[in-house]
Amino acid sequence: MRILALIFAVAMAAPAMAQTGGWISHPAATAKTGPVVLHFRRGFELGTVPRTFPVTVTADNRFILFVNGKRVATGPSTGTIARWRTETVELAPYLQRGRNVVAATVWDFVRTGPQAPAGLPAASALPPQVAPISQQSAGLGFRLVGGTISTGTSGWRVKLDEGHTALNGR
Repeated sequence: MRILALIFAVAMAAPAMAQTGGWISHPAATAKTGPVVLHFRRGFELGTVPRTFPVTVTADNRFILFVNGKRVATGPSTGTIARWRTETVELAPYLQRGRNVVAATVWDFVRTGPQAPAGLPAASALPPQVAPISQQSAGLGFRLVGGTISTGTSGWRVKLDEGHTALNGR
């Protein structure tokens, strides 16, 4: 059963679609109208653990960054399109000799959600998004810059997660 689950998980992952400026996304994500959750993953080998391995990471709209299964960063803090936020993270303490995996969960809840079911009060005066009003979005994506694992290089995989959604709590 584990082998079947592994085969299914690998089959569902796709190479990340490159965008401008080192941003990557899922090819089917732009067609989604509601909230979207993506899982990015990049494996790489290290002969020796470097003393430092700084990376700059950001996402549109939010991310959680993992290295070898440990949560190492979240972000970006709320900003604007003109003043986009990034996080600088030191990955060296989380790396090991041999196989390493950098992964990120990225979500965009600023997209227009599905229409409210019949019988619910109209919320036409409210924004259609389910993210905080202060959160802005230019387009769903993820960017990590640093060393040989930058999103501008090949090797990143991405999976569209259909198991998450969000509702406007207002």
